[in-house]
Amino acid sequence: MEVDYSELTAREFVKSKALDLKNALVEIKRSRSRDEMNQGMKELNKKYRGFLNSTRLMKKNENVTVKGLYANEMVEEIECGGFVLLVSKKTGKVLTNSRKQVNLVNMTKEGAIEICKVYEKMKDCGVCNAFYRGIEEPVEMKQCKNFILVKHRQCEM
Repeated sequence: MEVDYSELTAREFVKSKALDLKNALVEIKRSRSRDEMNQGMKELNKKYRGFLNSTRLMKKNENVTVKGLYANEMVEEIECGGFVLLVSKKTGKVLTNSRKQVNLVNMTKEGAIEICKVYEKMKDCGVCNAFYRGIEEPVEMKQCKNFILVKHRQCEM
């Protein structure tokens, strides 16, 4: 059954992908031999490569929200442009960030937020979650209800 993703919100899209993954895992579990199971798991890992690691979808807003303070009150968590930054209150510098493709550690809070806003305007692949750059042409770009679904050529299923 093919799902029309353009009618789904980001949350519904993630739920449908998770349900597909669950159904595929159930099918693999029913396989008779260990070899069939291993082969099925390899195919599943290839198909849901990025989705297994992260289900974050690119949103179209430029909100900067301070999500919460940690117990020692010296670190704050900021969410901006799909990134989650841990910022030291004492130095005002970024301690860690959630995306491994972009290193924002030791940058000032304001500079990191500006970079996050730039990256938020870029699209990222809905399958592997890597940023789409001008050189790699996406196979598919769909405007859905509140997110943009992009697929890289190498992630085509």
